[in-house]
Amino acid sequence: MKSQMIGKKIALDFTASSAGNGLRWEIPFHLLDAFFYAAEGRMSVPFQDSREAVSILDTIKAAIDRGCEQR
Repeated sequence: MKSQMIGKKIALDFTASSAGNGLRWEIPFHLLDAFFYAAEGRMSVPFQDSREAVSILDTIKAAIDRGCEQR
């Protein structure tokens, strides 16, 4: 059986940039990090010096805590 080509292969959006890996691969780690931060109080990505990152994570942690209290 002969396979048919669907079309030209192109890279997925945000898979790579001139700086290296693209946002497509970094965003899931940042989303997971928000849950780990809420549970353990520490970040797994290097943004500890960012007041904005800490503020956002604290806001997410507060929402998770409220959700757990309300079940």
